[in-house]
Amino acid sequence: RTGGPRARGTALALPAVAQPDPCAGCPSNDGLSAIKDLILGAVDLRKLADLLLTIQILNTYATNFDYTVDLNGEFSPGGMGGTPFGPYPMSFPVTSPKMMDILISDFTINSLLYHMHKRGFLTFFINSDTPKIGPLMKTTCGGDESDEDLSSVETDTEEEKQRKRLKRLKRLLKRHRRQSEKGDELGLNDLGICLGDIMPEVREKWPNKTVSLFIHTARAPSIILSGQGGGMITIDIVVLIDILIDGTEDRAGTLMVTLVIDIGVRFIGRKISALMSLRVAKLEDKEGTLGLPQDALDNISNMAKEMMIKVTNSINEQFAQATTISIPMSNLPIQLEDPYIQIVDHGILISSDFQLSPSLLGGMFRRR
Repeated sequence: RTGGPRARGTALALPAVAQPDPCAGCPSNDGLSAIKDLILGAVDLRKLADLLLTIQILNTYATNFDYTVDLNGEFSPGGMGGTPFGPYPMSFPVTSPKMMDILISDFTINSLLYHMHKRGFLTFFINSDTPKIGPLMKTTCGGDESDEDLSSVETDTEEEKQRKRLKRLKRLLKRHRRQSEKGDELGLNDLGICLGDIMPEVREKWPNKTVSLFIHTARAPSIILSGQGGGMITIDIVVLIDILIDGTEDRAGTLMVTLVIDIGVRFIGRKISALMSLRVAKLEDKEGTLGLPQDALDNISNMAKEMMIKVTNSINEQFAQATTISIPMSNLPIQLEDPYIQIVDHGILISSDFQLSPSLLGGMFRRR
């Protein structure tokens, strides 16, 4: 048995290796491909160049029935530790029909996410030149027939201004829903709106400007593994969106976005299927400078949630059919046979029979 990480330490360290793009063969979808292109365009692996995975042996245990090895499993700069949290306790199955059980803690994943956050790896920049999203980055939308009837006049009270803004926003939301009901593909350009529609106070203060969005994590994202429902991955992420006015040094404000995503995962032999759902999508004006009350932000959150549901549906279609996964073992002196994979509380359990390579056995006998 090989246990999950239970403490931190340093010993043998392996560099984090970039993996091939998992969506390289995925069918194109307007919304999904825009997000994918944005993420891939912002990735700078040089920020992670010195992050190493420590696999120091921490403890060993032997009984009449098994032999257990505890390994560290922490990503950290130079393999020197420093992650300010540790793993949850884990336990192996009481009985197992396989020769070997491996537990991989979600601590390993979260230590990597923590240092990604500290290095500013999870940051994105959107401006008017960004494909598919760029046309939205304006404070004034041309050809909007509703500008005149919703423009403020001197006699308007603040309450009247808010009422007009909500009226405008609700009309835009209805337009978006009509497009969705017609089955239109998710195209951000096709919404017929710009940032000035959503944030009229920004439009009034900085008319005829383009804006840029600096998107970065407010805290380290977390991934929690659970045995619930046969296997569940919960992703919790909070991001900040700084709204910058191009051509000036002004920052209009900051939006805080909270997302909680659940992914149900099923393993059948070497095949995996998954179903993603968006549990929480919340939008807040962090500094109260954007001129929209929370109920208006909730309406925007609902619109964004509908758009994201379309994206998750596209992903679910790709994972509806079980996908074969491979466990790379080519450089190891061991061959897994009929592995069984399961998500358990705070870990991934891999149970398998195995064969040792003849060259390893031959070397052991020669040394004897």
